[in-house]
Amino acid sequence: MSRSYRGIRPKAKFVYSRAEVENLFGISKNTLTNWKKLGLRPVDDLSPTIFGGAELIRFIESIRPKPGQKKRLGEFECYTCKIRVFPDANTIIVEREVGGFGWARCQCPHCHRTCQKLMSATDCDRLDDCLNHNTSLYCSDEEGVEIVADIGKIAADCDAYYNARNERIVFEYLVRIRGNRPRTVEAIINAVRDLEAFVRKPFNSFTVDDVGRYRDHLIDACLHRSETAMSRSTVRHRESTVGKFLEWLVIHPDCTKIDKRLPEYIIISRGTTGTALEPQPKPFMSVDEIARLVKCAPHLSLAQRRDRAIIALTIAFGTRSNTTASVLLRDLNLTELTLSMDSSHVRTKASKSYVAAAFPDGAPFMQILKDWKCELESLGALPDDALFPPDQNLVRNKLIRDKSATLIKPWKTDASIRQAFARLCIAAGLPYFNPHSVKHFLKSRKEFHCKTNEERKAYSMNLGHKTEQVTETNYAKMTNIQQTQVMARLNNQDRLPEKDTELLLAYHEHRLTQGSADFNRAKELSIKRMQRNGIISAD
Repeated sequence: MSRSYRGIRPKAKFVYSRAEVENLFGISKNTLTNWKKLGLRPVDDLSPTIFGGAELIRFIESIRPKPGQKKRLGEFECYTCKIRVFPDANTIIVEREVGGFGWARCQCPHCHRTCQKLMSATDCDRLDDCLNHNTSLYCSDEEGVEIVADIGKIAADCDAYYNARNERIVFEYLVRIRGNRPRTVEAIINAVRDLEAFVRKPFNSFTVDDVGRYRDHLIDACLHRSETAMSRSTVRHRESTVGKFLEWLVIHPDCTKIDKRLPEYIIISRGTTGTALEPQPKPFMSVDEIARLVKCAPHLSLAQRRDRAIIALTIAFGTRSNTTASVLLRDLNLTELTLSMDSSHVRTKASKSYVAAAFPDGAPFMQILKDWKCELESLGALPDDALFPPDQNLVRNKLIRDKSATLIKPWKTDASIRQAFARLCIAAGLPYFNPHSVKHFLKSRKEFHCKTNEERKAYSMNLGHKTEQVTETNYAKMTNIQQTQVMARLNNQDRLPEKDTELLLAYHEHRLTQGSADFNRAKELSIKRMQRNGIISAD
């Protein structure tokens, strides 16, 4: 099995234990020990051993062969592992050929396969000299060993503050918050690292002044008074996340001397950021643009028909991009026009499971979904296969299964869903609308379809929202221009009181007794209305 580790991406701001590193890369304890000999450095010499994510990234890049890079004297390239290694000297055998050059063969310390390389006579002599004098192969090259200035730093993050004790505290906090969803954990650690990078001090020496400066930094970012701009929502989340971390920090055994009031100094009053401009409402497609998007979608190849079906499912059921990417064939019920959001395998927000029914605006596109599902089944797709197979499974209008898997697995991220939207927006000649904009479109159609409170409640629940307030507060917000237009329309028209409106309706439905006071009042209202609309003369 290839061990190039190209598909494995440690988080640069995380801290990993030995067991987590072994599980992440699928390696043994001996391999990790060999990695330490090759230059992978732990955070410190204390126990338990932990490794910074940035250091893991640096090390994997250093052992991965680069095009045109010359191998060092004791370095061999393992074509099974797809990395360069320094083997155990006891496994090296040098076989000289006529003319002085020779072949050096060894055993890879990871996969134990044989590695070999052709060497000049001079290099053969140097290697023999190292073996005879028991010199380390790693340090045998005249160029010397690469020395990295700071553990855990990578080129893109060379200005980050580094402190070994902080790394251990972050590792312990990671253990504490591990019960959250992965994306939530990442957001929390990013906030903690932002605090650390701003203060640039060990956590156990934080003061109220340090936290106060960071709070002011967040306020300036919210009010766009600094180079780093943040929305009001981002600042609120950062304040909450950092506040919870500080509450945990002040009771940490290694931070007994810091001020217990630290969490109070991160609090930002509502009025402080009240002058910050609200973010502009997010753009979304109109009914005509939705229809154009689907109509102009190319559908010659299997991949193109899949992209068109992705759009159809998103409009029909209002799915998030991550949900769309993880749906299985059996989740789509075309008989009852429902989509099962089972959080055991479908990536829903907050891991919430529910069944969504098709929205009225998605009805015209249900035939696309029916055709797509039938086509997949005709190509041999199974109920537990992905509803939208990745590109590598769609080759020459055929459904291809990986040799090592019995089922077609869905995408691991939503990147391909967003790419599908981008391709179809270009085909339709529209500006790019992301998948989430469809939920804004569906919310904008809520009042058109819903006439009762019960219908409005069901509509919001079908969007995956717990309450109607979530729908109204966060989706298809009214712009200032729309607000001005509506108010102008209200001020320029005569609106009858509700009682007069009902009286006028009863008059036209002949439900009033002729000659009664209500009849005469309704007749007068009717005449004024017709005069105002130019139906009859005011004379």
